[in-house]
Amino acid sequence: MSLPAQPLLTLQRVYSAHYLVDVGGQPGNDQAFFVHPNGLVVLCLAPGHAALQLQPGDAPLALSFGESLLLSEVSGKRKRGGLTLRQESAVATLSAGGQVYCLRTGLRAKLLEANARLEQAPQLLRNAHGEGMHDGWLAILMPFEEALEGLKQRALGRYAYESAVAARRDASRDLL
Repeated sequence: MSLPAQPLLTLQRVYSAHYLVDVGGQPGNDQAFFVHPNGLVVLCLAPGHAALQLQPGDAPLALSFGESLLLSEVSGKRKRGGLTLRQESAVATLSAGGQVYCLRTGLRAKLLEANARLEQAPQLLRNAHGEGMHDGWLAILMPFEEALEGLKQRALGRYAYESAVAARRDASRDLL
């Protein structure tokens, strides 16, 4: 039995990854949902998001959360006080390269925490995958059970997502 070239990251070992492409009908507005076995979901930008394809020096990122999201506080075992979000609820607004992306929840869930650090340091979004996942996440959500199942049915797995991004890249190259 041969060992892998590199050990698997915690993200790859523990979380199941699900991807939505062109969220809100916006081309390139891809989002990733990492589902922990306990049911909690970590919301991030997908690696193929259009804003992450821009060179860091060319287009600075700017991100802002809604005020109610940052003021939301949860307490206790049942996470009382958490803001209930619908599938189409906006979590944040991201500006990059002259484009504005509305980052949505993607499923009906309770907001446990929004990553307020991203407003001061939006470049952390580039670290949402791999070892830096702890820096670049958007929100931690506690989904309603039926909503999580709905997300899993309509979202893409890692390989299907990579194929979709490659097809989009090839289509845009053909237009040039």
